[in-house]
Amino acid sequence: MTERLNIVFLWHMHQPLYKDPFTEEYTLPWVRLHGTKDYYDMVALLEEFPTIHQTFNLVPSLLQQIVEYEKGTARDVWQRLSLKPAERLERDEKLFILKHFFRAHPETMIKPLPRYSELLRKFKFSKTPSGALERFTTQDYLDLQVLFNLAWIDPWLRHSDRELDALTRKGRNYTEEDKRTLFERAQRIVSAIIPKYRQMLSRGIVELITSALYHPILPLLCNTEVARECSPQIELPARRFAYPEDARVQIERAIEYHRELFGSPPQGMWPPEGAVSQTAVSLIKMAGIRWTATDEAILSLSKGLPVVRDRDGNPRDTFLYRPYELETPHGGITVFFRDRVLSDLIGFEYRGMDTERAVEDFIKRLTHIHSLVGSPSAHVVTIILDGENAWEYYREDGRPFLTLLYERLSGSTMFRCTTPSELLDSGIETEKLGAIHSGSWINHNFNIWIGHREDNTAWQMLADARKTLKECSEEGLPEDKLRHAMEELYIAEGSDWFWWYGDEHSSLDEEEFDRLFRAHIERAYRILEREPPQDVRVPIISRYRMVRPGRPPTGFIEPVIDGRITSYYEWLYAGRTEQTVQGSAMHYAEEGVLKELFFGFNLEKLFLRVDFQRRPPESFSMGFVFVEPCYMALELEVERGGCRALFYREGEENPVEVDTAGAGDVVEVALEFGLLGVRAKDRLGLFVEFRDEKYERLPAKGFVIIEVPSEDFEARHWTV
Repeated sequence: MTERLNIVFLWHMHQPLYKDPFTEEYTLPWVRLHGTKDYYDMVALLEEFPTIHQTFNLVPSLLQQIVEYEKGTARDVWQRLSLKPAERLERDEKLFILKHFFRAHPETMIKPLPRYSELLRKFKFSKTPSGALERFTTQDYLDLQVLFNLAWIDPWLRHSDRELDALTRKGRNYTEEDKRTLFERAQRIVSAIIPKYRQMLSRGIVELITSALYHPILPLLCNTEVARECSPQIELPARRFAYPEDARVQIERAIEYHRELFGSPPQGMWPPEGAVSQTAVSLIKMAGIRWTATDEAILSLSKGLPVVRDRDGNPRDTFLYRPYELETPHGGITVFFRDRVLSDLIGFEYRGMDTERAVEDFIKRLTHIHSLVGSPSAHVVTIILDGENAWEYYREDGRPFLTLLYERLSGSTMFRCTTPSELLDSGIETEKLGAIHSGSWINHNFNIWIGHREDNTAWQMLADARKTLKECSEEGLPEDKLRHAMEELYIAEGSDWFWWYGDEHSSLDEEEFDRLFRAHIERAYRILEREPPQDVRVPIISRYRMVRPGRPPTGFIEPVIDGRITSYYEWLYAGRTEQTVQGSAMHYAEEGVLKELFFGFNLEKLFLRVDFQRRPPESFSMGFVFVEPCYMALELEVERGGCRALFYREGEENPVEVDTAGAGDVVEVALEFGLLGVRAKDRLGLFVEFRDEKYERLPAKGFVIIEVPSEDFEARHWTV
């Protein structure tokens, strides 16, 4: 009889906490939408293949949100605007819908719904959301509300539900009643997610595991200096973050939450982002976890052996395909190592291939490994990948691919789909691993989450808040306040906020991730009855992104600071930058107030002027925010033409009143370089904030760099 090679599939299901800590409204919809598209059907499919045993990593921050959606206590902005009757939508709400409700993969999610494709073409023809605003009818908005949410329901679920199938076949001209039906059926799907996982667990078809509570990078929580072990030249934050007790609590509370939901503690734990270090793995073992997993590169570096592959990516060595025993101060823990090629083929490559050819390629690769190892039953191929984001790029949400793959594996005498705990229960032999390399499953280091100026600023902000909490504890602040504030900091320790800092990744949601991170920091300070540092309200994600002005200064200026354009010539030699894109989710620059920033100087003073696209309200507040060389802000309160200006500097308690500011048709201010603490050739980084019932900033992302002039400035810029 042919020995069967063990195959472990580990699907990682994760979302960060999207709830605004001040409003308690969810600002992003991805838990709800992936709930109807991925979380339920991924496990339900296994009912058709009971011999295909798989492992699902369900992160507590995801489960918490699913539970709230299940109870009906979670509400997100997108859901609220979807449910609002189309005829009652206000202008900003229509703009939001036009900007966000085409966020679905065009080929696999929009194209199969003809009316959705029609609306997308109409939107593209209009070039911008504001251009489409008047072209879209009330029925267009209603159809878009329905079709966006319908597209985010798995096609198999749509077709197997009579009412959802009827809505799909109807295709257009939806009613408000149709919309209510859609959301009622979607609610049923979300409510069935956790019960389905419980059911499949009780039947022995799946193993359920967990990650640390809010998905932090555990080695970095223990000590940010660990990043130097894998990246010796990395630039780290000025203040070291080293709170292994936070890592321990996040691990222990995750285990307890898992036990409450599923009736028993997990035996395995996926460390967030596969990030490991000797200390982090020891904490996982100390919490009673039996096994963990990470990437093949970590094994390669731990053993000092390269994972050798041929030009097609097939392995030439077998050491990757064994479970390893790592000794810790709390006993041995088994570590499984991910086959990166097989995992990434499913995650990124097979979606563009014919289903039959993709499955055939995968089986062929497994067959090669089967022939390579001496005793297949003593080996394991571990395939670990995101269980939610890949499928929107596959035809029919990946179901044809997974169905055919499971059929081939079920009928094979060469392979056995199992789980890590089943393997350990069967007595599979493990190899000893002397030590484990510190790193993650991305480039075997931590550079995604630390090292960039944005990353380091966030870690510094977190470290300052954590230090403040410790001080408040020593001062005897009530325990309930300390506990509540610490919860906000646990959330802020999550990896997802840091994922979007730096140059590696970009997203339409990156500014919202940044805002949520800083909101949790600010909330912690408020709970501790401390005033948050000024820079907590300054976006991190753009403060180090320099914006090139449309025109730099070309000469000294001497404007009259009165809030009026006294003369065309007084700002003639100033630099200027125009508003282009407004970063707020709900508003756009062309719909906003800010138009252009002028900036100029003489040898003693910096002059700033803001022009408006339309007349601002009689009362508003505005800030000129400096992020270089340190945090400073000139805060203006404008009321019926009167203007009060206060200058703040980070670390100084009392503001300085500035009497050189005027507000009228424009806003003008003058600031002495001495007040700003800069000299010739120093740099100032600046952006403008406008605050009314809306929020705008100019430039929308990043900041303008102004170089303090020297005496020869005009000579260097003189032209005929």
